[in-house]
Amino acid sequence: MEAIFGAGAQVWQFSLVAQFLDNSPNFSLQRKTVKLLWAKFEATREARDWVLDHGPWNIQNKPVIVRKWEPGKKRLDFDLHKLPVWVHLSHIPLELYTGIGLSYVASAIGVPLYMYTITIGQSRLAYAKVCVEIDANQINPRTIDIVLKDG
Repeated sequence: MEAIFGAGAQVWQFSLVAQFLDNSPNFSLQRKTVKLLWAKFEATREARDWVLDHGPWNIQNKPVIVRKWEPGKKRLDFDLHKLPVWVHLSHIPLELYTGIGLSYVASAIGVPLYMYTITIGQSRLAYAKVCVEIDANQINPRTIDIVLKDG
């Protein structure tokens, strides 16, 4: 049984699930738009990450939340009380410009989900772009104070 589930998870491992925040456009329009946007890609980790990195997305002028597919989910519905949002973190001390350091800083806002590929590669240090899951009812801070090692 475990092998069957494992084989199925392999097939869908680089897939995405999406949910509209409002009423969704009809399926044929959704499919046509997605093909125009993403048809050049094969189902790979890089393609999936590109779609995640280059959001937020709208289809027919309707905002859509896109996330990585996760095995074991019985429903594709999202809990819209928690939303993924991209945040720009600027003035980050270099000693915190690492995956773990940026996750630490972003955790002041919510739960860090993933980072923009340019942020991961540390090729642009003016700001870091991190996707964070936030509580939709919370007021998010405009600034985050960080106490450095030297006080």
